[in-house]
Amino acid sequence: MADLTSVLEIAAYVSFVLGAVFAVYELRIIGRDRQTELIMRVSEFMCTMEFQGPLCRLWKSNAHDAEGLERDVSYEGLSMICDYSEGLSSLVERHLLREDLVKEQYAFGVLWEKMKPWILELRKEYPHVYHGFERLATDNERV
Repeated sequence: MADLTSVLEIAAYVSFVLGAVFAVYELRIIGRDRQTELIMRVSEFMCTMEFQGPLCRLWKSNAHDAEGLERDVSYEGLSMICDYSEGLSSLVERHLLREDLVKEQYAFGVLWEKMKPWILELRKEYPHVYHGFERLATDNERV
């Protein structure tokens, strides 16, 4: 009888370990699913006319200064693009989205270079704005 008890005890331990392994596996899948859902939800907003209008005007702009960018795009449009980019950088910094996935989807470096004159001018009045966006675009640890 002791042998049967030992076998059942070992079987219980093995099933406990297998259950823990399965739980870890499921948590990894849930994490991937969460990132996929989040990146798709983030992309939805970028596909709206409200966002695409200012973004397309920015891409078409030949302005190289803050005043020219505001004239071509609008203060509100530039703010919306920067706020969106800053929000994405916050998700990356909190490890809710993978940095490589976000950079693959969005042209942060090019976007930063286009918007840099406007942001630097804005920082004269508001020095703490859009540093996350800059870090993500330039790969700097601390800006």
